[in-house]
Amino acid sequence: MKTTTNMKDDVALLRESSHHHHHHQHHHHHHTKQTKNSNGKCSCHHDDSNTVPYEWPWYPYLENIQPCKQHHEEKFKTQLHHLLHQDNPYLVSGYRKLPIQSFKKCIYSIFTLHNETLNIWTHLLPAFYFSYLIVYCTCQAYEMGKDRADIFISLFYYTSAALIYYLSAFYHVFRMNSESAYHFCLICDLRGIISMFSGSNIWCAYFMLKGFDRVATVLTSISFAGYFYLWFWIPSMVKRRLSNRRTLYFAIFSTIGLMCMFVRLFLQFEYIYQPVLEGKLSFLDLLMNTLFGKEIDLISNTSSIDHDTNQMLLQLLNFNQLLFGKIIFRSFSLLAFAMVIRVLKFPEKYFPYTFDIFGASHQLFHTIVALSPILNHIELWESYIQNDQFSLHHDLLELVQQQRTSTPHL
Repeated sequence: MKTTTNMKDDVALLRESSHHHHHHQHHHHHHTKQTKNSNGKCSCHHDDSNTVPYEWPWYPYLENIQPCKQHHEEKFKTQLHHLLHQDNPYLVSGYRKLPIQSFKKCIYSIFTLHNETLNIWTHLLPAFYFSYLIVYCTCQAYEMGKDRADIFISLFYYTSAALIYYLSAFYHVFRMNSESAYHFCLICDLRGIISMFSGSNIWCAYFMLKGFDRVATVLTSISFAGYFYLWFWIPSMVKRRLSNRRTLYFAIFSTIGLMCMFVRLFLQFEYIYQPVLEGKLSFLDLLMNTLFGKEIDLISNTSSIDHDTNQMLLQLLNFNQLLFGKIIFRSFSLLAFAMVIRVLKFPEKYFPYTFDIFGASHQLFHTIVALSPILNHIELWESYIQNDQFSLHHDLLELVQQQRTSTPHL
């Protein structure tokens, strides 16, 4: 048996060998024997120099993924290696030895270090957090006597949020088990994404369009229709590898919530601000106030309106600024920033091997997309619990009806 010192020396040598492996690709023929293979897979008989044993807490065996050159074509040991290389060709080292072919080892790998560890935990922890919110927010809303429909829609949203994070973690834990597991886990991950979009869209339609029920119903129906279409289309998309079309469809589907915001502003202008202010406020003024905080002098324009109505109009303007100018702007800015990092494959594309375990683009992407909804929840839940500002639509419409001779039928 080797002594502990000798074992540590061996580990250090193997780590060094793996780290500098990419500098010696031109010597690859000294370590492999190539045979012809018509199915496009790499038929090289690799030695173990590309598989690195690590002591705990590292995963027992890590390997690099690099293509072999055969007849000026890139070949891979297995199709699973090829799929992972396609996913990110710049992430070379730190992979769990493929294929794992053991669900037990996959679960064990959650608690070890490899290039998927942060991908797993950056979504597993938010999944636990939103699971907690499902219970906490439901109980708090019941205790405060909130409307049951409000509670159900909130429960639906938090469940969809927890689901996307659980399925994302599931994808990163088990996708390396086998090629078939990779495709199955990818389908689950994508269905989790559209579930989150659907939950967010329905939440926006219900809460942001209170008092405009018909419009909310139409947008909710569109969201459900898009959800079921994408749910059944995703397996075909994965099979045919239509990643560009997937990005387009998902982007369109995610904008329904944003559409609710613009519809909200237009309906407020048409049925609340116009009747109350008697045409003295333009839609552009309202939009500029919401997005950039442009001041609107409601006092001088509303001398015939009682103090309570005037105060509610001011509250509505402030809440619009919170929703649009802060939350929506921040959400889309963070998402756009995360997508840029993911597409550019920064930083691993420019610093090979350095960020494969910590700080890779997908890990940064996960962190950003998990942070945004958590920040949004804190502010929106506070607005709902403290004053239920989402109901300002309904309350103002009733006041307008009392103080004006006519109110539009919605």
